[in-house]
Amino acid sequence: MKRILIVCFLFFALGTTQAQKFQDTIPFRNDLGLIIIPLDFNGEVKHFAFDTGAQYTVAYDWAKKVLKPTRKTMTIVSSSGRRSRMRFYKSGTIKIASRKVTGHRILNTPANDIFSCYKIDGILGVDIIQLLNWKIDFKNKYLILYPSTFFPEETKDMHALEFSYYKKTPNVYLRRKQTRFKFLLDTGASGHPNISKKDYNLMGLDKYEQLKVYSGTFDVNGIFTSTAPKVFQFPESTSGQAILQPIVFYNNLKSSKLGNRLWKDQSLFLSLKKQKLFVSEQNINSTYQAYSCTLGFKDGKMLVMKIVEGSDAWKSGLRQGAEVKALDGKQFSNFCDLYQYQSARFAKNQPLTLTLTNGKTLVVSRQAYLE
Repeated sequence: MKRILIVCFLFFALGTTQAQKFQDTIPFRNDLGLIIIPLDFNGEVKHFAFDTGAQYTVAYDWAKKVLKPTRKTMTIVSSSGRRSRMRFYKSGTIKIASRKVTGHRILNTPANDIFSCYKIDGILGVDIIQLLNWKIDFKNKYLILYPSTFFPEETKDMHALEFSYYKKTPNVYLRRKQTRFKFLLDTGASGHPNISKKDYNLMGLDKYEQLKVYSGTFDVNGIFTSTAPKVFQFPESTSGQAILQPIVFYNNLKSSKLGNRLWKDQSLFLSLKKQKLFVSEQNINSTYQAYSCTLGFKDGKMLVMKIVEGSDAWKSGLRQGAEVKALDGKQFSNFCDLYQYQSARFAKNQPLTLTLTNGKTLVVSRQAYLE
């Protein structure tokens, strides 16, 4: 009996050691500021955005063609209030690098114009992300997967944030004087942190330098939603062992959240099951650089989607929703070509020349704000 126990112990120890050695490194694309990785669905490679802000894994339109439907449906409410009923499908076998995931359901939603443009087939939600531990290296653009019980040695030199994971929602907490602010950790949001007016009524904003930015986005149903947030640098706050001073957008969105831009050149270690989040640097200060004006495409026209109040473009009389005849002398006939052209110019910090419908031209460049 004693020999059997020894053998069992050695087998368990060997298994534990092998589990600890397991790690997969996955380079990711960061088009649109997102973390985009390849997944294998039943032998077919798909590209998914790694999205801790999504409670369910989602496929954009293709699931109903290749996967088996279930009886389960869900009603999705867009930011504009439109309701759509969508169906779950059996995922089959999903491979994330060397890891296999089975027995999950995936929600099928209509194709998204922006994601289709960048060949993104869906989003990987926390229903699957929670099964593993993850290192996200934003500077070098790779993920490392670990067993959900394993923490690498490097986490000892990282800085723990105040973090919780409850009801499929990962939250980071920032403390400022007597107030504790709760933010959704949302790797599916590419921009700066957002503070929702529905969550917090921020008083005394006038003492901080701020901007007003008229912006708009298309939601999952393709409906354009316009917002006009106040943008300012949040006062120095603490979160566990870290000190943060992020640029935040204060607006009427549904919830407060932290987007990927806060973690520029940082590394995160995320364990949802253990409710742990670490960051590589202790002090995180954000800056805000942006183009005063950017364009979108709707109903066959180029339209101003975002404009900074008080900028040169604003002072010239340009407003959100205005039609633009040409961009850098070029005509665009579809959303994708325009979006990719702007993104390429943004990546190189190159100016944009807008030709308005009245024949006037306007040059907009990237510049620093809130310095």
